Amino acid sequence: MAELQSLKPTPGFEDVQRWVCLFIAADIAGRAEYLLGDFAGTERSERLAVEARQKFLSDAVSDRRDLMLKTTWLTMAIARQGRIAEAAQLIAPAVSFHRQLAQRNRGDRWVPLELAMELYAQALSDPAHRESLLRESAGLFDAAPASIRALHDIQLWRQRVESALHGKT
Repeated sequence: MAELQSLKPTPGFEDVQRWVCLFIAADIAGRAEYLLGDFAGTERSERLAVEARQKFLSDAVSDRRDLMLKTTWLTMAIARQGRIAEAAQLIAPAVSFHRQLAQRNRGDRWVPLELAMELYAQALSDPAHRESLLRESAGLFDAAPASIRALHDIQLWRQRVESALHGKT
């Protein structure tokens, strides 16, 4: 990521490609750091991923969905560091966006799962509604088609939710 940040690309295509590569690298690093329990590292990486993603963001729904997912990881890292109010403020627009998207959804099987991920992050930042948010998240994961529920990443998300429902972090 440091090498990508130090590049001085030509404005235009090269510049956009640098932001794309930086976004991908930072997001992968952030997810790995989260799985290793390095929440401060996750925060740094996901902030960079969000910043890089905003450099080539359009009004396309797919771009906004992508940005919201990176925001979800950032929220989780911030919540894990105990900054609950900041995490709550960060995740609220993502949950609102995906709730609206879910209401208009006409068959995209990933929309409910993206909402489920965001609800998990919101549960980390909203102790008063934690259990109901986790139950809603679990229900969305459980309602996914078997072929999607079998995917490794979806199983990891479902395990996170299940652990949180049983009082484990």
